[in-house]
Amino acid sequence: MTHPGTIVNLGTYQGKVIGDGDIALVLSVPLDKKGSLPAFVKDIGPRLASVHYMYPELLPVGKTKAPLKSLRTAWERVQREIKTLCPQVKRIAVLGGTDVLRVLVPKLKGDIQDAHGTLFSIGDWVVVPLFPVNWAHQQQWQDKDVKRLLKLERPSEPLPHKSWLPNTFAGVDTLVIDVETDGESKGPDVSTHSLTSMGLQWSDTERAIITDHDVMSWVIKMVAESPPDNVVMHNAQYDLTFMGPEFRAATYGRIRDTMLRARSRGEHVATLKHLGVYYTRSPGNYAWAVAGQQHNYDDPAYICEDLDITWRLFKLWRNENTQSVELYEKCSTMMTEQSVAGTAIDMSMLDTIAVEGKQLEQELKAALTEKYGCDPGSDDLIPALESKGHKFGSFTKTGAVSLTAAVLESMGLDDIIEWRKAQKLDSAFVGKIKDLLRPDNTLPHHQKLCEADTGRTSMTSFNWQQAGRKGPVRKLLVSRFEGGSVASADLSQAELRSACYGANDAVFAAALNAKDMHRENAALAFNKLPDDISDDERTDAKTVVFRLIFGGSAQNDGQRAVEASFKQRFPKLMKWLDAQKSTAERLGQCVSAWGKVRKLDEVLDYRGRWAVGRAGVNAPIQGIASDFALWLTVRVWELMRSNGLKSLVLMGIHDAVLFDIFPGEYETVAQLLRVAFAQLGALLRQQFPIASVLPITAEMQVADNWADTKSGEKLMFSTNEGMDV
Repeated sequence: MTHPGTIVNLGTYQGKVIGDGDIALVLSVPLDKKGSLPAFVKDIGPRLASVHYMYPELLPVGKTKAPLKSLRTAWERVQREIKTLCPQVKRIAVLGGTDVLRVLVPKLKGDIQDAHGTLFSIGDWVVVPLFPVNWAHQQQWQDKDVKRLLKLERPSEPLPHKSWLPNTFAGVDTLVIDVETDGESKGPDVSTHSLTSMGLQWSDTERAIITDHDVMSWVIKMVAESPPDNVVMHNAQYDLTFMGPEFRAATYGRIRDTMLRARSRGEHVATLKHLGVYYTRSPGNYAWAVAGQQHNYDDPAYICEDLDITWRLFKLWRNENTQSVELYEKCSTMMTEQSVAGTAIDMSMLDTIAVEGKQLEQELKAALTEKYGCDPGSDDLIPALESKGHKFGSFTKTGAVSLTAAVLESMGLDDIIEWRKAQKLDSAFVGKIKDLLRPDNTLPHHQKLCEADTGRTSMTSFNWQQAGRKGPVRKLLVSRFEGGSVASADLSQAELRSACYGANDAVFAAALNAKDMHRENAALAFNKLPDDISDDERTDAKTVVFRLIFGGSAQNDGQRAVEASFKQRFPKLMKWLDAQKSTAERLGQCVSAWGKVRKLDEVLDYRGRWAVGRAGVNAPIQGIASDFALWLTVRVWELMRSNGLKSLVLMGIHDAVLFDIFPGEYETVAQLLRVAFAQLGALLRQQFPIASVLPITAEMQVADNWADTKSGEKLMFSTNEGMDV
């Protein structure tokens, strides 16, 4: 047998016999220019029988992927080649993406991210799709797939399940629940979806699947009456939607979410199928799919695999109960309630918002054109920003300069962000609102935990986080109660104070407690009195502070002057920031004070070593600041429920909490929020010594709509108020 090595001129439609092994390698991605085989070939070398090439050598100009028709033809040809050239083959490894997966199993709904490593039965072969490695951080996934190809046997039959249930789960320690719904046909509003089946697992081998709606209702009631200590789900926010308020109340504090645990431990991909392939010996959720038949999520084999994978993942991560995990799992119940409730909309304002938005967009565009000397939507923007001293260190996967909202925010370019939001007002807001609006004129929203790399929440359907600070969108959000109001509690300097907590810098704490730290920093840098500082000089000072705590640096002469002064004034903070960078670069990950991990191998691949250091500073600071806001949100939500208030905690928007206030309850809500702040303060002072002199603070204001809260009378809150609570 010839040992496998470099194969030159393999050819578009040529199968190459390598040896007498039992594995065929099918390539549906282009080889490099030298025709080299993937690195994993050395692992399967003695068992490699043949290599087959599906990718056309010549593609039309501008095309980077082969047409599906061409891949289908190639797959038919490859099957004939294998049967003719090496009939002893038992296993086939197919290296490729979602397109080739669609060819292998035409009716499959999954994609390569979910189905890599799954053992498919195609004819007499076991066929394993391998994750194509585009970046170094993905190599671990492919390595696992190859090991599965070599060792894992396809079971003779799917996992068994029962058709009966215990009379109670009171004595059960752990219960896994997985539901299937008709959501695919119902659109993005989860509240319109209906249950089609429910799976439950309560031991290593005992599981059941229920399809009768009356029985499912009985199960929900039974679990609510005697909930196990651990009610485990994967993406609990979705599944809890269908369990009803009594179930959510009874299981609160007992919900365990393997998706949130995966994200909290830094997994880049947290889909159940990927995690199952990577961490368990499951054959894969799609292992029982039959080529040519429509894949069905209600298939018992599919549900049983989901249940068992969730069960195994929870056993694996059961003791990973960091502060972040405990917080996120509580928030999953709260955010489900918030999604179900939605937000009330001012319908009369909705009809006029597009007109106001267009006017705002034109005003902002004119101001930006004058400021930067070019159309903000043109290719001239980046050179114009560079001419003003801005340096770009973030790039897309294709190498282009990245100008995402997060990048612009870190560079202090909030004016461009606001223009973009105004520009999208009609398409991204008005149209979506009208499509999503419920019959009762409430608007759904789904807040997602740990979706952002930094640990911040994200939001879909409807995304209130994209509502600009300026413009009319925030005016839409009003109270659902007759005579009610909307309140907003905004944390002050949450990220700066979080950085100070990490550094334990008393000098920086004193500066943050000052009336206007940014003006004072500018005054020291420019050798002026604070009253003589211009708005541009203060902006430079503010921009520098945020750029430094997010791992960046000054970008123009004014900012450089502030940076030099800042570093001299706060050496302890700067030493801590440098230590965060170096630790992230050395370990390839960073961890927030409450245990949220961010793995940075992906950042290293996409953006390089410098970006790893920057992310190593940015993620822990933004992450813990977000966690503080989440802690306050869920705690005041608990207090309002336990005190029987009708007012609602609507959602969190970054470092702010929004409330829908029932008439006459504003003072009570404020009192309960004050209690929550005091309790957070007691917790923070145990963990961060500097918290005793530098509190987390907030302002709460109330009005008829969200936008007008900025004009309302301010109530001040502090974590150092009522320190005996």
